[in-house]
Amino acid sequence: MDKWKFKRWGRRIPYIVIGIVPFTIGFMFLWWVPWTDQMGIFLHGLIMLFLFDFGFTLAMTAWSALYTEMYED
Repeated sequence: MDKWKFKRWGRRIPYIVIGIVPFTIGFMFLWWVPWTDQMGIFLHGLIMLFLFDFGFTLAMTAWSALYTEMYED
């Protein structure tokens, strides 16, 4: 992750932007469950929780590393 350099946005911002998409979709669909059977609800919750956690980890890891990039002194 640290070896990739994006000229315009830096090293951390693209990961924050990319991570916000699954984070938002996962959060929205965690609360909207279109299924009525137990297996559908379980699979929906499992997939949306995975999507939410993946986006959260991607965005928040890059966001927390951004502080040390900005203020090195």
